Amino acid sequence: MQSACCRLFFLGLLALATATAPDSEKAGTCPVSVPEDVDQKDCKQLCDKDSICPEKTKCCMVGCSRQCVAPVPEKAGECPKPLTWVAQPCTEKSECADDLECGDDSKCCFNGCAKKCIPPYKANPGRCPAPKACLVQIPKLNKCLDDFPCRDGQKCCNVGCHLECVEPLPEEATP
Repeated sequence: MQSACCRLFFLGLLALATATAPDSEKAGTCPVSVPEDVDQKDCKQLCDKDSICPEKTKCCMVGCSRQCVAPVPEKAGECPKPLTWVAQPCTEKSECADDLECGDDSKCCFNGCAKKCIPPYKANPGRCPAPKACLVQIPKLNKCLDDFPCRDGQKCCNVGCHLECVEPLPEEATP
């Protein structure tokens, strides 16, 4: 009786885990403009997650509907991380909505204020020096979050109490 109860309990847990497993999001981004063949007055919820859409289509808001549509392909590379602390009001206007609106290999990235076409982020070579001990009660604001804002080959590194662009150490040789 006890083993049957345990088996039933574990089957229930397995069913619950399967039912609540996170859905993986498919590659690409949802189109910003509404395709011409979509009736914007006919609001339907034809999907609620990417996993129920066939093949490579994604579940996207299209007009007032949610439906499976072909995604806008994303260009290779990553956007740099925007610094989230902006001391003044944002006055910039976005110049793009997705990667296809950017020339060359540039990506449409949010800079903390607006979306701009910028080259994809690439980490600078080298490694960070060991951070110093942080001896202050209130840490300073980070001056970078990745190598993108660093100039002349510098790297964004933990210097003790915050992140800052510094001269990197040479890469360690691998045996």
